[in-house]
Amino acid sequence: MKKISQICDKIGPEITGVIWFGQEEFAQGIEYFDEFNYLLDGLLVENVRTNHQQKGMHLFASSQFGHPFFVNYHNQKRYDYSELKEALQIATQMTGLKNNILILGAEELISKDMNKLKKAYPDSEFSFLH
Repeated sequence: MKKISQICDKIGPEITGVIWFGQEEFAQGIEYFDEFNYLLDGLLVENVRTNHQQKGMHLFASSQFGHPFFVNYHNQKRYDYSELKEALQIATQMTGLKNNILILGAEELISKDMNKLKKAYPDSEFSFLH
């Protein structure tokens, strides 16, 4: 429960989404799975149970603090900026707000694309979750 608390403490009402990078394919048991499953009211477990062979975009939408909230998972070994951009297009249309997006993991990997992200989404703020 401590890890869940650490993640939840950093995701307040001002956060509209999280881009989450991991070392492996999306599956139950990967790092931070339980934490985001908790924040998304069990949506991740349900997805794994019904789509266990799915590869590609992992975009999950729910609400936090009465506002739309999304989590987008990427395997950093197969990182593709165009997939990230596509997921963000969907997510930012869903939220309909000025977005404040946290990025978890792969800071060095995605830092080369930060300028492109900021230009593509000028109304969004991006910060790394440490």
